[in-house]
This record gives sequence, C-alpha cells and structure tokens, in this order.
Amino acid sequence: MKQKIGDSTSLDSLGKLLLRMDENEKARKCYERMVDEALLTVADARLGLEWAHLRCNNCDESLKQFEEVLQIREYVLGEDHSNIGETYCFIGEVHLENEDYEQALIDLHKAIKIQEKTLSSNSLDLPATYDSTENAYTLMKKYDLALEYYEKTLKIQYYQKSLEISRKTLPPRYQNIIEIEIAIRQIESKMKHSSNIQSINILQNIHSLFYKNYILLFHVRFNCLIDLE
Repeated sequence: MKQKIGDSTSLDSLGKLLLRMDENEKARKCYERMVDEALLTVADARLGLEWAHLRCNNCDESLKQFEEVLQIREYVLGEDHSNIGETYCFIGEVHLENEDYEQALIDLHKAIKIQEKTLSSNSLDLPATYDSTENAYTLMKKYDLALEYYEKTLKIQYYQKSLEISRKTLPPRYQNIIEIEIAIRQIESKMKHSSNIQSINILQNIHSLFYKNYILLFHVRFNCLIDLE
C-alpha cells in the first residue's frame, strides 16, 4: 500500500492514516513492519560497530554484541537468511581471535550451511567464510581439512574471475596470487610426509586451480585467448 501512496510517505504517517480510516489490521501490519525495519537498522549498525571493535582487538565486547545482533536478525528474518550466516561468521571470527578454535568452527560451519543455501555463486561472503574455516583448521594442525577449504575458496575465486573475464573488467591482482601461493607452500611443507591419498589429490587440485587463476589474470591483463582445459 505504501507504494501506491508514494515512497515519500513514512510508515508512521501511513499507519496513522490507516488508523483514522479505521483500517486497524492494516495499521497493525504497517507498524509491525516499521518495528522490524528499525530493528534491522539497529542490528546492521551494531554489527558494523562491533566489526570495528573486533579490528581494534576488543573481542569480548564484540562477542556479546554480535550475539545480540544474531538474536535480532533471527527474530526479524528467520534462521535461514543470508544475514544470519554473516553474523555467525563474525561470531566465529571472534572465537578465532580468542583462540577458541573448536567454538569458532561450530559457528563458521553454521555460517557455511546457511550461506551455501542462500548466497549466489559469485558472492564474496562465502569464500571469506571458507578462508576463515581453513585458517581455524590450520591453527589446529588439521591440515587435511584445511586443504579442503583452500580448494573450496579457490574454486569460487576461479569462477568469479571467469565471470569477470566475460565482462572485461578484472584488474590484475598479483598480491592475491602471491598470498595464495605462500599459503599453499606452507601447507605443503607441513604435509610433506603425509601418505593420505585424499589429501594429496586435494593438493593437486589446489595447484591446478591456483595456476588457472594465474592464467585468467594474465588473460585479462594482456587480452590473450588461452585454453584453460
């Protein structure tokens, strides 16, 4: 109804108008929407504020506030909204900073479960969550699982770069390539005596994805036609 009246009409003025018209049920729904939008605005602001606190290493305060943001978002949006996944990721990051890796993984996996269902394949949030999960497993010295999440991250990055090539907008990101190569070498060195065939296969896939990423960047930079298969 708000769209029919005009976007400049506030929910408050619309609600009052409906009450004067004795449209009480519509007025109730209008004010419920107003409350929900206000709650989400506050939750978004608090999440941004606590992200800043987290960057300032104020982890205890961040954790408390992120959990309150989670409650608000779940109340308004339900349990399977992408913003719920985002909040779980932030909570996992706090636990990661506090070196509570087990709890970090619990929250990060909750985030992944929601994000894999709700986010598009070119979202930046999901690979960021994969990256945090890989970091947690690496810190716990569970290198096989860390490799799995490296592979997931690189697959999404490869897909994203493929899309951007079609639009001719991808700039060269050599620093990203260097960081990934260093990370792969670190895990390789820690697994050099591993006899786990699955881990070796994953590592081979990671190498393949890494060099495909590199070639894609080269392709865009110099406008080359390269067969990646």
